[in-house]
Amino acid sequence: MKAFIIKFVAVTIFFISSATAKPNKIFVDIVNYSASIDGYSSLCVQNYDDERELETLFTLLDQIKIRYMLITNNDYDMLKSSYIKTKSTTMSQLVKLKLNSQKNNCIKYLKIFERFDRKKQKSLEELEKIIESY
Repeated sequence: MKAFIIKFVAVTIFFISSATAKPNKIFVDIVNYSASIDGYSSLCVQNYDDERELETLFTLLDQIKIRYMLITNNDYDMLKSSYIKTKSTTMSQLVKLKLNSQKNNCIKYLKIFERFDRKKQKSLEELEKIIESY
């Protein structure tokens, strides 16, 4: 499990740093945490609707882009690309741990993704404050 955490953190840092500082870090964090959570949920949560979650996230980002101009079209595209890469990497790592076939092992990794969810919620709260001050 420690090896997974180390690999996952390294990959996440890679994707976060590859997003350069173009879009605000809050957007990068929200997207990467969402992608990681969605990757885990895709494998471990019964009847999880990947498409709906992706659509919800990027509809929000699109509205922010249009209404508040806090991100550009290029930022939006980069965030979407980062989401896809991070989710794919997360799922690859979890498949290597055989979570796709041994669902009872999902519980071992739940706390990691619960932490990501808390961090995502904190980033969303920060974004809300930015929008309120706008």
